[in-house]
Amino acid sequence: MIYAIVAIIIAAASFIFAMLGLGGHDEHHVPVQTLKILFAAMVVAAALRTLWASRQAEPETMMPLKKRSIIGFFTGSFAGFIGGMLGLGGGFIIAPILMMMGYKTKEAAATTALVVTFSSFSGYFGHVAQGEMNWPLTIAVVIAMIIGSQLGGRYMT
Repeated sequence: MIYAIVAIIIAAASFIFAMLGLGGHDEHHVPVQTLKILFAAMVVAAALRTLWASRQAEPETMMPLKKRSIIGFFTGSFAGFIGGMLGLGGGFIIAPILMMMGYKTKEAAATTALVVTFSSFSGYFGHVAQGEMNWPLTIAVVIAMIIGSQLGGRYMT
């Protein structure tokens, strides 16, 4: 229950702001080349953050709930908006922030997986509403995701 409150706050904020990032048609006002550069920069930043975090010890204490809730709202909002604009789930933004708040790696990964589901669905529904779906690719990715999540879940346990 400790993690559920912050997860719900982050999920709700990311769901709403993913619709704003996509539904606000911001991606249609930003040149494609700029989006590609922003996407690449986000992936590089996530990779560097992961390398840095791998050398850190697991946190011993967690921030107070009020502070985690406030940070979680803004993190979810930012991750959702960027995710909606770039077509990302935002997990590479959310997980490091959760670990900074005191979540252990596995707790942060599980919470991030829950949160990203909501922001991803928000972006997905936005694309469906705009009629911009590549159905063969969507089906292939869903099948790969199901297989990968099952293998990953078995490996982690």
